Amino acid sequence: MQVVDTKPTSITVKWQGLDQNQAAHVVGYVLEYKSENEDDDWQEYNGITKHRSRQNEYKVQVRGLEEATEYFFRLKVIGKNDKRGAPGPEVKAVTNCGRELLKRFLQPFMRSFLALMSLSQIFMRL
Repeated sequence: MQVVDTKPTSITVKWQGLDQNQAAHVVGYVLEYKSENEDDDWQEYNGITKHRSRQNEYKVQVRGLEEATEYFFRLKVIGKNDKRGAPGPEVKAVTNCGRELLKRFLQPFMRSFLALMSLSQIFMRL
């Protein structure tokens, strides 16, 4: 599995499914994710992604994430009768910094900067 895109509130991952000769009993895949917060549990995203024998590359955009936050992702193979395999290796990615977060941090800075500019103009007139 690999990360192919990051946005302020979503991360897109893709993976290659099992080969047809390995996937005789495979029903699909479950994508799990969790944030950098150690207290968070792994969550399934959007249920089971059904295994396809022909188009065997999968791409999923996980939405509803927090801005500027690190997330971990992993896959589980789902067999018949909802039998779940052990999770695969984890990949990690960080969501981008969005407008709201930038506004929150930049507005106080900009106010201070503008106040300093006004003061410097007053001193230049003296």
